Amino acid sequence: MKFTEKKIDDFLIVIVNEEMIGEIESHELYGRIKKLPERGYIKCVFDFSGVKWITGSGLGMLFAIKNTIIENKGKIKLVGITNNIQSLLTITQLMHFFEIFENIELAISSFNE
Repeated sequence: MKFTEKKIDDFLIVIVNEEMIGEIESHELYGRIKKLPERGYIKCVFDFSGVKWITGSGLGMLFAIKNTIIENKGKIKLVGITNNIQSLLTITQLMHFFEIFENIELAISSFNE
């Protein structure tokens, strides 16, 4: 799974560089990301600009990450959501569970609202 982490103050930006997130990628990403609260990161922005498609497993992983971070009194924001992914979130009625922004700067500024 290709992704990079970028730290900005007390925020962690996770940039996912994988065209498709399926079952294998989901398990790998979740295994690495679920430890973020232990590392002190509870304000996370996930940038999916490089992701063209996400499977049901990928959606489940996103939801699991969100719950893990919320359980630790944190928040997760998403940016770079393509039309394909947005359609899937809408069809599965998961759209209202995630805060989605146009860019990283807007996502970060929303933590203060």
